[in-house]
Amino acid sequence: MDIIPKGLKVKNPLQSTYHTDYADSLCHTLSKKLQNHLINILYSKQGKIKNELSKLDTLIKNQASAQTSSWLDFTKTRQAIYSTHFASLQKKKDTKLSKLLHATRGHNSVSLNPPSNIVNLSKYTLSPAEEYVLSRGLSFCPSTRTNMIQFCGDLESYFRHLRLKEYFQQTSEQHTNPKRPSYQDDKKKDSGWTPPEGRNNRLDFCIECYHRHARAEIVEKQHHLPHNLSRAEHNAIHSLRNNSDIIIKKADKGGAVIIMNRSEYEQEVTRQLSNTTFYKPLPSDPTEGYQKKLQHLLKKLPEKAQEQIRTDTPLEPRPGVFYLLPKIRKPGNPGCLIISGMAP
Repeated sequence: MDIIPKGLKVKNPLQSTYHTDYADSLCHTLSKKLQNHLINILYSKQGKIKNELSKLDTLIKNQASAQTSSWLDFTKTRQAIYSTHFASLQKKKDTKLSKLLHATRGHNSVSLNPPSNIVNLSKYTLSPAEEYVLSRGLSFCPSTRTNMIQFCGDLESYFRHLRLKEYFQQTSEQHTNPKRPSYQDDKKKDSGWTPPEGRNNRLDFCIECYHRHARAEIVEKQHHLPHNLSRAEHNAIHSLRNNSDIIIKKADKGGAVIIMNRSEYEQEVTRQLSNTTFYKPLPSDPTEGYQKKLQHLLKKLPEKAQEQIRTDTPLEPRPGVFYLLPKIRKPGNPGCLIISGMAP
């Protein structure tokens, strides 16, 4: 989060004489380096303590091998003491971090005031790092390295879309021309077909230039990728993702981030779907049946219309996804029903 504890902040000695932003930046950089140096020292010290504890564990086990019950009692007592102290230290750490978040200004472009866009309706208590991450909104994108395989696949899909647009927007002369190029005779009848190169030199040149430029730019950015999340924020995202007791949704209006108990969310879903006036259960997924009906109807259409519809139809259609957005402005926080469909 780019936050320096008060005891490690290096004051600018030029503050009252020759103050500059560069001097402040140098002091802030030095403060961070001192903080990282102290962290390394403490990790080294922690490693030595762990080694000593391991040796003591081995010694105690050997001495208590004849008294199993005593060893089990000792282990339980030690674990209870450890859990109590760990919880106490965790609470102190969260309190200190929370105070730093509320007091720090200047180096972060994001306001560190207590987030007003988070509404926690659950029993789960958010840590300061989790609050900070959620305050950025559900549309925030952590910086990650580009998946080159997916990137190349997306490029080819985009180029295919361009070629299909060009192919189906031919002039009337091309439609009425009795002479058809040989590559049109080899065209497949499924929706995975891509028009071949050589139809339009300008389009081919545009695609080639865009392909080279996009790849070069992505490779260049891979070497200068800025990190927009700290390690604590990455851990917070991992913790929230793996918490099966809560559901995180945006509000139906206003853009607030809502945290709900999963059980209450599922109860609201069940309540709405149980309304037989608007919903009824289906014995099976009807998507395959609809596909067969569509293929039957296509046979009655002209060839050009069939090609266009097949091209615009998803290769793997699936039913829409049902979910709720909480209405926090209404009593009881009822859910606004949303069905996310896959548009052709």
